[in-house]
Amino acid sequence: MTRKRAKPNQFEARLIQLLKRRFEQARLTVQDHLKVGKLPLEIDMLVRSSRAQLHASSARLPKLFRYFRRHNVLEIKTEQTPLKVSDLLKLHAYTWLYMEQRQIYEVAQVTATVIAHHLPAQVRAKLRALKYHRVSKGVYKNRSAFDSYLLDLSELPEALTPVELQIFTNAERRERVFIASYKKIEKQAILNAITDLYESEAVKLMVKLNVKPQSMRKFVEALGTEKVAKSLRQEELLSAINKKALVAAIMSDEKALHLLLSKMERKKLSAKASKTSRRKQQAHAVRP
Repeated sequence: MTRKRAKPNQFEARLIQLLKRRFEQARLTVQDHLKVGKLPLEIDMLVRSSRAQLHASSARLPKLFRYFRRHNVLEIKTEQTPLKVSDLLKLHAYTWLYMEQRQIYEVAQVTATVIAHHLPAQVRAKLRALKYHRVSKGVYKNRSAFDSYLLDLSELPEALTPVELQIFTNAERRERVFIASYKKIEKQAILNAITDLYESEAVKLMVKLNVKPQSMRKFVEALGTEKVAKSLRQEELLSAINKKALVAAIMSDEKALHLLLSKMERKKLSAKASKTSRRKQQAHAVRP
C-alpha cells in the first residue's frame, strides 16, 4: 500500500523553512538558494552571524549545530533526493565560490554541512577517500580546509536530533513528534509540515489519538476537509468510522462527505467488476 506523499522538492523546501525559523530564533541571518556564480549555482542555505553575536547565537542553537562559525553553508538531501558522492564535492566547491564572492579569507570562520536523510552505500564507500571521519554517531567531519560536516539523520541519536529534522527521518519518529506537539501552539509549524508532507500519516495519527472533537475540528480545518477525505483510503475510513470526532469534522463539509461516499462507491463498483470478470473467465474455461 503506497502512502500519499508530497513532491520531492516540497520536502527540501519545508525543511529549509523550518531550519530557517530555528536559526533566526537564535538571531542568525539566514539566506536560502543563494547564487554563488553566473550559472545557476545555488547554496540551499547560508546561516551567518556577526562577530559580536557569534557566542550568544551559538548558545541558542540546538546542540547539533553548536559548531557553527560566522559563515555556515548548508546543503539538504531528503529521502526523495538521496545524497550522491558528487554532492560532497559540490559542497566544497560552492563554499569556496561563496568565500571568493564575499572575499572571506579566514577559513576558521567558515563551516560547510550536508544534512542527509541517509548515506547510500556508494557514499559510504568513498568517505575515507574524501577524508570524512566519523566523530560520533551520525556525524562525519572533514578537516581538509574549513570544517565540513556530514550529518546522517538515519544514524543520529534521537536526543541529539532537533525536532525540525526528526520529522524527516521515519514514520515512528514523526509519530512521537506529532503526539508531543499537537496540543502546543508554538509547535504549529512542525504539525503543519507533517500534515502537508505526510497527509495519510497525520490523519491516522489523529484517529489513533482519539482527540477531542474541538481539537479534531481545528486539525481538519487547518489541513482542509477535502484533503483529509482524499487521504483516507477505504480501509482507513472503515476503521475510523466509529471515531466520532473525525467523522463529525468531515461530515460538516458537504463536498468532503460526497468525496468519501464516492470513494466507497467506486470501491464497491471495482469489486463488483472484478467479481463479474472472474465469473466470465470461469464460464469460458468450462466451455467444450
